[in-house]
Amino acid sequence: MSMVVFSNSVFYAQRKGKNTQEHLFQLYESTVARGERNIKDGNFLCAVEAFTHALNIAKKVSKVEAEIECLMNLGLLNWNVGQIEKSVDFYERAFGKAKRMNSAEKVEKCKIILEISDSYLEGKKLQRCGRYRKSIESFGNAIDLSKKIKSKEHMLKCLRKLSISYFYLYELQKFNSLNEKALRIARILNHKKEEGRCLNNIGLYNCKLNKYSKALCLYQEALLIEREVNNKEDESACLNNIGVIYGKVGLYDRALDYLRTALKIDKELDEDRFVSIELLNIGEIFCKRGILLANKKDFYRALDYFMRGLKLIKKSKNERCHIRILNNMGYVYLELKEYHEALRYFQSSYRKALKIQDREVICMSLNNIGIVNLNLGNHGDSRNFFSKAIDSALKIGVNHILWESYFGLGQVYEDENNFCEALENYEKAAEVVEKIMNDIYLDTSKIGFARDKLEIYERIIHVLYGLNCGSRSEAFEKDIFFVIERARARAFLEILRESKVNIREKLKPGLKKKEEEISAKISTIHKILLDENLSVGKRKELLKLLRQRENEYGLLLSKIKDEIPELAEIIAPEPFKLEQVQERLLDEKTALLEFFMCDENSFLFLIKNDGYEMFILPSREEIQDSIRAYLKILTCPSKGSFKGASAAKRLFKELLFPAMRDIPDSVENIIIVPDGILFYLPFETLIQSSKDKFNDYLIMKYKISYAPSSSSLIFLQEKIKRNDHPKDLLIFGDPDYCSLKQNDVRGTVKILQEFYQNQGFDFSPLPHSKKEVRNISRYFLNDQCDVYLGDEAREDVVKKLPLEKYKIIHFACHGFLNERFPSRSALVMSLGNNAREDGFLQFSEICNLRLDADLVVLSACQTGKGRLEKGEGIIGFPRVFFLSGAKSVVSTLWKISDKPTSKFMNYFYRYLHSGYTKAQALRLAKIEMIKSKYFHPFYWAAFILNGEYSSKLN
Repeated sequence: MSMVVFSNSVFYAQRKGKNTQEHLFQLYESTVARGERNIKDGNFLCAVEAFTHALNIAKKVSKVEAEIECLMNLGLLNWNVGQIEKSVDFYERAFGKAKRMNSAEKVEKCKIILEISDSYLEGKKLQRCGRYRKSIESFGNAIDLSKKIKSKEHMLKCLRKLSISYFYLYELQKFNSLNEKALRIARILNHKKEEGRCLNNIGLYNCKLNKYSKALCLYQEALLIEREVNNKEDESACLNNIGVIYGKVGLYDRALDYLRTALKIDKELDEDRFVSIELLNIGEIFCKRGILLANKKDFYRALDYFMRGLKLIKKSKNERCHIRILNNMGYVYLELKEYHEALRYFQSSYRKALKIQDREVICMSLNNIGIVNLNLGNHGDSRNFFSKAIDSALKIGVNHILWESYFGLGQVYEDENNFCEALENYEKAAEVVEKIMNDIYLDTSKIGFARDKLEIYERIIHVLYGLNCGSRSEAFEKDIFFVIERARARAFLEILRESKVNIREKLKPGLKKKEEEISAKISTIHKILLDENLSVGKRKELLKLLRQRENEYGLLLSKIKDEIPELAEIIAPEPFKLEQVQERLLDEKTALLEFFMCDENSFLFLIKNDGYEMFILPSREEIQDSIRAYLKILTCPSKGSFKGASAAKRLFKELLFPAMRDIPDSVENIIIVPDGILFYLPFETLIQSSKDKFNDYLIMKYKISYAPSSSSLIFLQEKIKRNDHPKDLLIFGDPDYCSLKQNDVRGTVKILQEFYQNQGFDFSPLPHSKKEVRNISRYFLNDQCDVYLGDEAREDVVKKLPLEKYKIIHFACHGFLNERFPSRSALVMSLGNNAREDGFLQFSEICNLRLDADLVVLSACQTGKGRLEKGEGIIGFPRVFFLSGAKSVVSTLWKISDKPTSKFMNYFYRYLHSGYTKAQALRLAKIEMIKSKYFHPFYWAAFILNGEYSSKLN
């Protein structure tokens, strides 16, 4: 009989099954470990993949307990990534299996988590319906349950969602507190997506409190995270919020860059709800820009964006966006002086805002209805609406509305000749504006924010004058002067205080590296743009990229300032009063003339050490009309005698004659604080009536210097003066512009003119620059003077040298101005083949230099000009050199050829070397020019001294 032997095969099968199961167990454990590592690293999607695989393995080996663990982990992970329905499904499956296994602990945990999910989803539903108090109860219940099972993940999302209900109720402190808690948990869990959302929300809180720079830093941090995790939806939200901030601080071009990028993303995502918000915000920017530029086209563009937003709202049913669009459409019609149409929109917005209790829009609408009634002459109604707006704004702390309400109420009282009440409300408006401004970090942002607020100070001055004109009270006149100082160069004064802190020295290594990287990228783009063979499309693409890099740099600067504690401790400086100006600036040999131009009439203060006088001048428009033609004559040299003599005499009588009668014979120095177009006027060219042609100009009698404000001059004057500068003079001159091929020069000039918006630029070498430098250096000992000529006059050399060691720094080179983008304005150094630098020492780079110079001389074209900002004056080279540490700056108001410039500078340094003060040396140099063939003011009047004027340089 035959035998069937099968024992070995059975053994093999048993052994194979055992090995397979062991292998599956090992694979399960390694897969779970991989999933846990992914959770720790915040890679939740990878963790989902790992635990899904682990779940399948657990099923194969029939390990129900392992299945339950995987299901619960998948439930938690789907909760983390926002897949709430999937999360619920996994927990329900885990709950069923745990119940069948009689695993009481897991049954209870799954049951609680399912209750959390129900409460969370109910809270979201109530939130969408506008039932915020009820939603708070639901989210609160979910949070309590999360605490019970110690689930940070569930608590995190519920805290953030709960915060949104408080935001809509305008209970901002609770909104912020909940997001701060959620942020801490998100960082513990390494939950990047939630971290970004919390940061964005905290930024929104700071924005609502008008802490715009702080908000900008938080939005930027959130933006970087959202880009890191490729979360496009939240990336667009950050971009939108950054655009809104830039709109609030008056940087409209930059705002549009961010808002359009956000709009593009949301269109690609087909997110109509968010597209409508971006259309609203873009329309608002065009409305604001239209007001600034008095441009009706921008108003109609704004209306177009608002109408497009309204169409989308019908689909998305975003009622909050709807009422804001209605309010903004009303504002456009208000600016177009279609008051009844504006009123219709404001009233509609107000009714809808009341219905859903949007407290911010309620304030806006009340305020705007008040403005319409003010324009219609309905003072009683206007007063009533402004008063209601003030009450509402104070309750919820919306300062950006509050100042407008106070200002509107002040106008009502002024129209009724109730000057005391008007003054009180205007002062409150100014206090609110100054409070907001103090929390803004960057110079450009401060200027942009203050740009449309100057009218407050003009109204205060007008009311003070109205109260004072009969009695000419000394107290009132001093009050007017103080208001003028509050209004002018405020941003400059605040940034000057901050400039005492060496920001680069305090920079964290990471931020410093980032700053250097972005600067290098900007320089690289500049170098590429100089290639005249670039196609139109490529050039357009590069200019767009340049804007992006500049925007990144602006965000980084805010971040840098936010992280330096010394800056936070600096208290915003209070402008100086008239008595302080007398005491700290003036002596018997010095008088100060301070101008302030208004729509109705302008003011001139003559201040001496022992007294003062206030004079009333024509309106801003009259002064501008009177000066424009004269400035053209000055900047166009004519053959023979000076053709502008009669105009110079007329302007002397219009602007100075009343004050000059009261200046004592002892006065030798005149400090001029101009305003508006007067910043472009060299007062030394004005002519007093005299028969001797050489004694006609004001410069023949007085040393003249300029300052953006009396307060800022005191600060510059009182900067600690070093007595131990190791070196007297540093000169950069005769830069090498010949590295460009001769036939490329014309094309390069065209490119640079387009880029820098300076149509008169000539990219030719400066043959007399070398002579100028050699003549100047003769007045100094060799070991006290460092000279960099030709190819050595490079941008990288400027940046590497210890500039704080030099008493005088002199640049003899070309200069470029860009009034639209002031930060692009630059001194043009040698255009060699430096791999890192582009040869253009731009404003942003000058601000990073650390000087301690008594004097900076800019022997370059139009370095005294720049964008003229109301209140702040000229945003130009002197300003940025003051911020980098200079005490005074000599610059030029118009383009002069290098030959007469060389001659002028030789005279100037000769007198400086002889022991004269800066102002006296400049005056004597001008007199020398008047006596020479270069007698026309064109050749000498362009050189002006800004800042400290009275010190000697040896």
